[in-house]
Amino acid sequence: MTKQEVLLVLNAIPGMGSAAITKLRNAYPNLEDIFNQTQEDLMRLGLSINLANNLLCFPRESFLENEFKLMKDHSINVFTIEDERFPSFLKPLEHAPIVLYLKGDEDILEEPSIAIVGARKASHYGISVASEFAQDFVNAQMTVVSGMALGIDTAAHQGALKLGGKTIAVLGCGLNHVYPKENKDLFNMINKNGLLVSEFPIDTPPFAYNFPRRNRIISGLSLGTVVIEAAERSGALITVGYAMAQQR
Repeated sequence: MTKQEVLLVLNAIPGMGSAAITKLRNAYPNLEDIFNQTQEDLMRLGLSINLANNLLCFPRESFLENEFKLMKDHSINVFTIEDERFPSFLKPLEHAPIVLYLKGDEDILEEPSIAIVGARKASHYGISVASEFAQDFVNAQMTVVSGMALGIDTAAHQGALKLGGKTIAVLGCGLNHVYPKENKDLFNMINKNGLLVSEFPIDTPPFAYNFPRRNRIISGLSLGTVVIEAAERSGALITVGYAMAQQR
């Protein structure tokens, strides 16, 4: 297996987060050696018995065969944290994603970006402000990053695209899914004029617990984060927490 293949498999194992993968990468510089370890070896590194079993029992060959077929069929590329083209803004972060699946214009990953996030049930005023801010950032030659949720996220992406600017949507599901379904047209527009990004294997459904996790990528790709209308307990403020931890 290549390094890329090993990291794709590790990233797909249930319960395997970036912290555990980092432990494995540090312990086994030859990544393929990871799959030759015993349950006891893996547990000595700090993996739980369930996680060790998930790793040893994972159907590596069938997963990779299906994943590469999906990548080809849907024009999806992948960068791993070992690749030179992996975004320089993300690589040094604690709990950086190990894998990024990409659909669209990959070159904009290294351009200056700003995140705009906020409420799904936004006011008309909030929607208007999000669009205006996005257009201002486009005029300043910046890429607008958001999460393609309804409300503020959608307005931010649409505002950037309205002026022919660039935008990145970070998804909480695999790139074979459009979520929310109401944003199918927006998904297609970003595919043509921006970039769709996910750390999740291509067929991963939009599970609710994936969305807080993806927010660290929204802030991590950006120089700063703008919040427009957010409840006290909201995904937008989770993104703010990540941005502050990342000193963004």
